[in-house]
Amino acid sequence: MDDTQIHRLMTQAGCGGTLTPAVRRFAQACAAARPWQGMRSAPKDGTAILVLMDGSDIPYAARWLAADDKRGSGSEGWHLTWDGYWLHQPRYWMACPDDPDA
Repeated sequence: MDDTQIHRLMTQAGCGGTLTPAVRRFAQACAAARPWQGMRSAPKDGTAILVLMDGSDIPYAARWLAADDKRGSGSEGWHLTWDGYWLHQPRYWMACPDDPDA
């Protein structure tokens, strides 16, 4: 969870104040304990994430694409990373895990 996401969550919760190192560590620990988050907090900057769809327990790799992005289907929204197929309302998201070989 990056500082932008932490700040967004703090704002949504009505918590003002400064993003201190202690708050950052706490937010990252909470995110690690419960990695699936509601779609409102998902990054819409083209970052690849994992999403869960309604009625499925299998995560899909997806990213938010603008309507004019050639990787997508021509519609703004969530798209599969491998073929650009448009996804209808994913329920939850989490960051992709780090490469274990990196």
